[in-house]
Amino acid sequence: MSLAPSPLPTSEATLQALQTLLSTELTTVKPLSPQVVQQLADAHSLEESAFQAFLEGPLNALEPYEVDLLLSPQFTPKQEAQLAVHAQLGGQTLTGAQQQALEEALLAAQLTCQWQTAGLAEPLRCPLPPLMLPRVLRLLKLTLPLPQGLQAPIATLFSNEALVPVAAAFSLLTRGDVILQREGCLTVAQRYAEGYARQPQRALQAKTVALLGFIKTYAPQSPEAWPAQLQALIKSCTDDMAGAMDRSYHHHEIRAEHGGSAADAAEAAAVRAQYQALIEQAQSLLDDWDAFQTAVL
Repeated sequence: MSLAPSPLPTSEATLQALQTLLSTELTTVKPLSPQVVQQLADAHSLEESAFQAFLEGPLNALEPYEVDLLLSPQFTPKQEAQLAVHAQLGGQTLTGAQQQALEEALLAAQLTCQWQTAGLAEPLRCPLPPLMLPRVLRLLKLTLPLPQGLQAPIATLFSNEALVPVAAAFSLLTRGDVILQREGCLTVAQRYAEGYARQPQRALQAKTVALLGFIKTYAPQSPEAWPAQLQALIKSCTDDMAGAMDRSYHHHEIRAEHGGSAADAAEAAAVRAQYQALIEQAQSLLDDWDAFQTAVL
């Protein structure tokens, strides 16, 4: 499937809004990643009380690959943050020069990251490492174009303020994804995007994230194959919920019923809830599909 840059030009107002949003995201207090804590302890032999001093001095003497190895987990944007950026991006695509200008502006602001640990009363403070910013911007996929067949539907979704969160999910999760750009997958995604634009009461961001995940997992060859794949998912999860013996939650339930701990029962309930959530998501998407087809007819 061929790709083309988004037809929507990236305005100066959008670039400024992105800079403000990213500045806030980078400087807001966040938990220090467990992987970073482990790396500081194992590779650098540091106690938690020595983390701040390390960030102020020895960190700057590390080789670039060492900085990347240490801090990459801390500079991997969470999906919630990525969705917020794409909501602000509005379906537009940055040029390489625009992303470079954005990077330079963020570095010039001399931002300070703040990370909280369990054992320290005050957040750790670390000047934004210049090596990490290109990683953040790359993971946000700001310069990757939308799949050509989704440009118009996503633009329509963005034109409805109530549907911006849904449009942001389509924008983020379809850019640069080879599987979602296959013809069958793309057609299914396109029909949902068009359907949600026509029937906005059915549209939810979390459901859209689940939708694109299902499409990527099952990779429908055609729209005609899609309903059967959703039905198969629902049946599989329903069978598991009925107590398939090789599922771990079933063993936890047996242990709980015969004197096992409350943790066993809680874990069994959590796994059952995961299956139930999958069933509800798939059924809702199947209902949406049927409603979209009926509306077209």
